[in-house]
Amino acid sequence: MKAGDVTITVKAGKTTKTVSMKVKNYVLKSVAQTKADTFEASVAGATKDIKATDITVKNTENNVTVPVKSVSVDSKDATKVTFATFAGLTDGKTYDVTLDGTTKQIVVSDGKVASVSVNKITIPAATETEIKLVAKDANGIVLDEAAYGAQDASKYDFTLTTNNGYVNSSKLYLNKVGDTATAEVTYKTGKYDANGKPEGNVTSGKVTITAVDQAAVNNFNVKVADKNAQSKKFDKIDANAQLAVGEKDMYAYFQIKDADNNEVSNYYDYSVESSDKNVLMLGGSSIDAASNNNHRVLVTPVKAGTAYLLIKKNNTIVNSVAITVVAERAVATMDVDKTSATLSNKMTKTATVTASFKDQYAKDFLGDGTVKVTCLSTTAKDASDKAIDAKTVTANASEKYFKQNAASGNKVKVEFKAENIEAGTYQYKISYEKDSKEVCAKTITIVIQQPADPSKGTESFALDVDKTEIDNLVDDNHTTASDYVVTANVNQLINGVANQAISTSTTLKDGSTVKSIDYKLEDKDGKDVTTTTGAAISSGKLTVTTVSFDGTKATKNFGAGTYKITATVVTTKDSKDTTKTFTTTFTVKDTQPTGSLTFEKNSVDATSVKDAVEKTVKFVYGDTTYSANDVAPVITSIEGIANDGTVINAKNMASVKKSEVTIKKVTFTVGTDKYSVDVTADASQVITIK
Repeated sequence: MKAGDVTITVKAGKTTKTVSMKVKNYVLKSVAQTKADTFEASVAGATKDIKATDITVKNTENNVTVPVKSVSVDSKDATKVTFATFAGLTDGKTYDVTLDGTTKQIVVSDGKVASVSVNKITIPAATETEIKLVAKDANGIVLDEAAYGAQDASKYDFTLTTNNGYVNSSKLYLNKVGDTATAEVTYKTGKYDANGKPEGNVTSGKVTITAVDQAAVNNFNVKVADKNAQSKKFDKIDANAQLAVGEKDMYAYFQIKDADNNEVSNYYDYSVESSDKNVLMLGGSSIDAASNNNHRVLVTPVKAGTAYLLIKKNNTIVNSVAITVVAERAVATMDVDKTSATLSNKMTKTATVTASFKDQYAKDFLGDGTVKVTCLSTTAKDASDKAIDAKTVTANASEKYFKQNAASGNKVKVEFKAENIEAGTYQYKISYEKDSKEVCAKTITIVIQQPADPSKGTESFALDVDKTEIDNLVDDNHTTASDYVVTANVNQLINGVANQAISTSTTLKDGSTVKSIDYKLEDKDGKDVTTTTGAAISSGKLTVTTVSFDGTKATKNFGAGTYKITATVVTTKDSKDTTKTFTTTFTVKDTQPTGSLTFEKNSVDATSVKDAVEKTVKFVYGDTTYSANDVAPVITSIEGIANDGTVINAKNMASVKKSEVTIKKVTFTVGTDKYSVDVTADASQVITIK
């Protein structure tokens, strides 16, 4: 209704619960730079009311705010908001973009020209059309635009010639359909070699501009995506006209509409070719394939630059679409989930460090380089009190000190060991190398402690878990039950350092013997869930599996929240029992996307509630749309209530048919060929069943 703070109070008998929330005028969901001074944002709310002063753009390094000059809202899509700054941002720095209390960070262009071309390579016949040069960076962000004749001559050479018409100032006129002109743009770096020849200049090469008759066609749309986009409708494919050298199995997907904005049926009349095969090659010319849900052509990027897809009808060019090919993806940065750990060399517990990598476009990427683990230094000494050489640690072939696991997606896990290893501080480096050159690296500190002789040290006990936090996310990179295991055990400490994990019959320093160890697992509400979650107790340890797998089907045994483990240890000495209790916690989080659930109609002919939902639902999860017209939804549960009071659930959803049903929740099975998992989406939809 309006912006402000609100408190929702729920009462059930004598119990009262409250939750506070904020209502905002707008919610900033994402922001991307399209030109040096222009940004496109996705915003929810009454976007028509946004003023330039409502948006702030601030450099995170020096806190300098760049004022916003103007704001405009797309006439067809009110969530699409474009704003312009007074100054172009091309310093490659990170900026905070804030609207109504929501902030999104963006790394702006580095200002380096990577490709140049012209704004049009097809123009209407017998019509004066302005021709501009367009300079872009490696990410396709427009750095410069200048009309022919108005370019900065110190930076650009720009030629435009024709024998089939004329050039009037910045405008080109071609007499009839099929007539052509030639343009060439060169960006001059201003650098020269020892012989005085220019270095690093970027050129478009000779670009042919063709006159076309576009009266019969209103709209050509092309999106570049991988082969998996084939299962989606064109509108559901992410808008993209960029790909990188070396990317494989990429396609250009086409949508052609007539003057009445209706999609054409005669795709067989159209063909496509590349304007520059040195930049972009095509797998064929036909964009009509009966086996395809979408009309597409395989595209192979050859080198960085801009090429045009020339769309022809009856062998005459009718339109063109610019495709930007950027430099080959390469690892640029890495991150690690921890930079230090402390372990005992009397215990089997290890420290796992997950290294993740991104390319120069800030996308997850590992490539074909090499991830290496190197010991930089250590204070450890061997049994003869001789300093251990770091090279010995690095070169240890038996994986005594660490184990590097196989890559999964863009991640590599390194398991650092401590059991029976000499005590000391070890400095490790995890690095990424390409062509024998180090690209990026992180330093990890592993401290290995050795407990004192139990006969001389002070004994204490502690309940330990090998993971304090675990994520129930199931995706292509997380499909193994071992990713979701938490192990708890009671350790004997000597002078505060773990000496051994105790179990039944373990003899302690005071001469007592461990008689029994029992565990209890409680959820955030204090409910005992030890048995209901399938926790296992064996050899004095508690093993909890938060997600289990039956083949590729994942089942989540735990909901998100903090869980409390209580260990009860009974020791006996001289026929007298002593009970000790220890507690600790671990947290389960679940970053599984929830998807977007809507209903396309509220009345349907159906045989049951399940049938009605399948025919009316539209569930978007990741890149896939589940609906009657897209990928068929697999529904495992529906929660709701019928107009006669019948409660709808997983057991009766396929058999109950009522005239009206309110749907409260729907659980879908989603996934890929590597995994499947159930995702529940909230709903509030009344469906009339005929």
